[in-house]
Amino acid sequence: MSTQIDQETSNTLEAPLASEATARPRLFFVDHTRIFLTTLVIIHHLALTYIAGPWYYRETTYDLLTNLLLGLLVLFNQSFFMGCFFLISGYFTPGSYNRKGPKAFLRDRFLRLGLPLLIFTFILNPLIIYLGAGTPMPYGSFLLKYGVSTIGTGPLWFVEALLVFDCLYVFWRWLTRKRTTSTPATAISKPLTYRAILAFILSLALITFLVRLWLPFGWTVPLVNLIPSNFPQYIGLFLIGLLATRHGWFQNIPTSMGKIGLGVALGSTLILFLPALLSGWGTFAGGLHWQAFVYALWEALMGVGMSMGLLVFFRQRMNRQGNLGKLLSRQAYAVYIIHALILVCVAEYALGSLHLYPLLKFALAMLISIPLCLVCAYLLRKLPLARKIL
Repeated sequence: MSTQIDQETSNTLEAPLASEATARPRLFFVDHTRIFLTTLVIIHHLALTYIAGPWYYRETTYDLLTNLLLGLLVLFNQSFFMGCFFLISGYFTPGSYNRKGPKAFLRDRFLRLGLPLLIFTFILNPLIIYLGAGTPMPYGSFLLKYGVSTIGTGPLWFVEALLVFDCLYVFWRWLTRKRTTSTPATAISKPLTYRAILAFILSLALITFLVRLWLPFGWTVPLVNLIPSNFPQYIGLFLIGLLATRHGWFQNIPTSMGKIGLGVALGSTLILFLPALLSGWGTFAGGLHWQAFVYALWEALMGVGMSMGLLVFFRQRMNRQGNLGKLLSRQAYAVYIIHALILVCVAEYALGSLHLYPLLKFALAMLISIPLCLVCAYLLRKLPLARKIL
């Protein structure tokens, strides 16, 4: 039977190291959740391509149906998928820290998060911007003209944020070292209650609403590519992940609770999301408007409900792993690192001149890009140094 294989460094995206196959049974359902979420990242960024969203390469379309469907897909994904990544990340953080200690934990984090972040920020991101611009001039001339403005984290903002969260966690453990050293390291089972979940959702919605009074949804910090208005959910779910480790929530959350969470999340899309959306961008994106609070409440319901629902679904239906599942799980982090480069090449250079209805073009790009990302990630991880990091 497969083992945990340092699943905390496989948290959300990263592939496990074979040399660390030591401890607890691996949570296969978390692997499958992670693969699903990584696939959503690819689909999400392809959708931005064909609605001319904030992406490296954009094909503007005036087709109403395409803009409507892909725009809804982007907002739907945005409401939960990165929050679920942070939830899973938080879940595996304490175990990694406990086994490695603060120095080894930080060294591992800077190697597996910091190094890819630096490579992407200063090497891959300028290249992707250059390719997305259609190679307007020789690459050297492009860098001389636009060099500073091409530096950025792009989709690796998640890796950047996770590295900061991990460093803050180490600092917290240091501050509370006397209390934590006297506490047994074993998990303390404490069942989730609907009252606690509701309180968390309402608190998260209120905090998100208040943040967006000054920092509206969609506003991005340049260079680091962070969207502050989304961080209440990311921080909140990362903290819930830390608690979930202690209380065994991933393994013990009732199936019925996961189903209800999923149902509430999807139901709230009809009851809350659409009315807020139809009221106009200026009202639901932020400010002192009822639509802004309703939208924040919908996002909180989605972030919590979809995360619970997906984890329970994969725990019930796919809590085992064959050779294919193991292969896909090992490529997930590398796919996240390189997918932007591949999507731009597929959309612009393989399909850019193809005259198709935008939705069909999106579907074709998706069918090509997902397997191509996996193949390229597999080949990349064949390199000795890359395999140790990715």
